[in-house]
Amino acid sequence: MENCIFCKLSSTAFVQNDLCYAIWDKFPKTEGHALIITKRHTENYLEATSDEHTAISELVKEVIAWIGDEYGAKDFNITSNMGKLAGQEIFHFHTHVIPRYKES
Repeated sequence: MENCIFCKLSSTAFVQNDLCYAIWDKFPKTEGHALIITKRHTENYLEATSDEHTAISELVKEVIAWIGDEYGAKDFNITSNMGKLAGQEIFHFHTHVIPRYKES
């Protein structure tokens, strides 16, 4: 999609697979907060294909391992907002991986 910021960010990925990529959140809730984003523009969870869901799940595991190694995080929130009332701000399907630390 022409005006979608996430459609333009795959080159900044720190890890990716064929269908999605991971970047650091520009406004992190905690240190190491990452976003996993589908490469194909799709607005939300329901529009993503089963292959994209699988690719996201695989990347979530990779990102958790990476953040665990880099920041020592052991606990995480994994979440996606679907729709404006649910807090979605960028209407391109993405999943948050938010590490949690004792002080957060």
